[in-house]
Amino acid sequence: MKKHLFFIALAFSLLTSCLSENLSYRTKMDKPAIIPQPVHIEYKDGLFTMNKDTVVVMADSDIIAAAVQRLRESSGFPLREVSTADKNVLVFVKDSFGSKSSESGYYKLGVCKDKISIVASDDTGLFYGFQTLLQLTDASVYSKVTSESLEFYAVEIEDSPKYEWRGLHFDEGRHFMGLDAAKKFIDLMAVHKLNKFHWHLTEDQGWRIEIKSLPKLTEVGGFRKETLFGHYYSKPRRFLAQTHGGFYTQEQVKELIEYARLRCVEIVPEIEMPGHAQAAIAAYPELGIDPEEQLEVFTIWGVNPNIFSPRMETVDTMKQILQEVVDLFPSEYVHIGGDEAVKDNWKSSAEVQDIIAELDGVNDEHELQSWFIKQIAEFLEGQGKKMIGWDEIIEGGLAENAIVMNWRQSQFGQHALENGNDLIATLTSHTYLDYYQTLSKTVEPLAIGGFLPLEKVYSWDVFPVAENAEGYGKVLGGQGQLWSEYLPLPAAVEYMAFPRFCALAEVLWGTSNSKKYFDFENRLYAHLDRLDALKVDYRFPFREVKLGSVSIAGELEDNVEVEYGIKTESKRIQLYFVRSNGGAEFWINSVKVLSGTEVVAEIVREGFAGAFNRLNFYTIDIPSEYRGKELNVEVAGYMYTGGYMDLMLYARVR
Repeated sequence: MKKHLFFIALAFSLLTSCLSENLSYRTKMDKPAIIPQPVHIEYKDGLFTMNKDTVVVMADSDIIAAAVQRLRESSGFPLREVSTADKNVLVFVKDSFGSKSSESGYYKLGVCKDKISIVASDDTGLFYGFQTLLQLTDASVYSKVTSESLEFYAVEIEDSPKYEWRGLHFDEGRHFMGLDAAKKFIDLMAVHKLNKFHWHLTEDQGWRIEIKSLPKLTEVGGFRKETLFGHYYSKPRRFLAQTHGGFYTQEQVKELIEYARLRCVEIVPEIEMPGHAQAAIAAYPELGIDPEEQLEVFTIWGVNPNIFSPRMETVDTMKQILQEVVDLFPSEYVHIGGDEAVKDNWKSSAEVQDIIAELDGVNDEHELQSWFIKQIAEFLEGQGKKMIGWDEIIEGGLAENAIVMNWRQSQFGQHALENGNDLIATLTSHTYLDYYQTLSKTVEPLAIGGFLPLEKVYSWDVFPVAENAEGYGKVLGGQGQLWSEYLPLPAAVEYMAFPRFCALAEVLWGTSNSKKYFDFENRLYAHLDRLDALKVDYRFPFREVKLGSVSIAGELEDNVEVEYGIKTESKRIQLYFVRSNGGAEFWINSVKVLSGTEVVAEIVREGFAGAFNRLNFYTIDIPSEYRGKELNVEVAGYMYTGGYMDLMLYARVR
């Protein structure tokens, strides 16, 4: 049975006026909105005009050659390479700068009427100078330039990053995102000068990297039979009865590594141990405490007691896995997890207790985990790699050269520094981008919890209690975390990451100033044009406006179409569908914007409005010829549960 329900909502022209109060503090930008802000910038008079006659003097760098080729493709300009030129030229020069020459990423950028010059001591500096250059012109440079020229602000910039580790954690253990999504995030890291892609590849809920010598890790461990639907703490628990999974072949891993290298991004793999191991144990039960017990790949979130056994055979298998990993990844780092390893099964196992009794210097389960981790650390060190772990690797004794990711209280990081170990700051208070972005959760899609607004991310002092005394480790930098329990698709990851990702980039570059948050916010609003051009599904940083509701009633799995009338002058709108009354729930399959019978825009993607919101937002680009005209929004889906509900429509606009 198909139901057709119609409701004429408030016009978006009215919506725009409703938002004017919220946006009135914004000022017109008369200078380029650069994010992250350079260390030193001096504005000059005039503009450089790039066109079909502009030439390039190229440095010896395949990274710069690839970057310029991407500019050719987006601009349509031939950008012919020459050995020398005086006018209408973009010049890349490798040079040293005395004490600055050792700083990877340091660059000088000069733009005047006749010439652009980027000078740096390494490929990374040249690349960052080029990324800054792209922010001196129209946002169309990130998509497809439609004009015959691009104008660049005249500036002199001297710039370098404060922290060597400027990272993003990308969790594919809970939800597999795929190669295109990973590439897009690496592109976005490059735009914002982030340089470490922390790739979380193994979990209780899925094993995502091919290990040729142990094929069942992906054949069995790469797929789960169903997925928790709703929050972990909601009772009774509900499940999506659909197989979820996927993994990367080693050839795909190599492809992504090279893709990232050409964008000055280093991929750091994480292979979890000894906890978060159920997918691996489901594939190879002998890796668990009881080799006779056949576990399934975990279907809910949270922490569980099924961790790797501390047998030497298991340690050797982990080394076997890591051998294939280090052979694949050129990164000098390998992350081994080490967090949330519940040791109840170790405590109750007579075999494990015998192992504790036999090992010198091991007196309890915490020290046993430390022994396990130290075996891995020694192996990785022998492979020329540096081991990273979450701050639980401190418990029971810290491996000498291990790098600690401090995600809990800062005292764990301070302990690591005092022990002489290096530190990467990842505190939940400022870096967990899977936390809610607002205290009002009515419209927001379901998240794990917490509250991390944009301003708080921007206020982050990466590690204020760090010292530089002899014998201390050093703070390498920090990163943002995107745990994907409640982020089932790339659109959800982008929504939670942006625009907070932009604030984090400026913090880690080292030029944030919480006293000048107003300046950052103004630059951010201009920067949103670039995110639009890059087709990022960011959360619009404006308050939503309630437009109206439609009453829906039907039986389980009834097909439903809902139609709203709209009119907007905006180029981009973000629609939200929320249950406001009743007990029914609605699964959205697609959203269309139509002018009469003509489809103006269409998004085919799941969404959900019911007891909670799941992927309930749809970002719609409105072509210029349809702005200000009467349009219809058509929402198609089915009744996820039978009964009655009011489907409320909210919106934010650009």
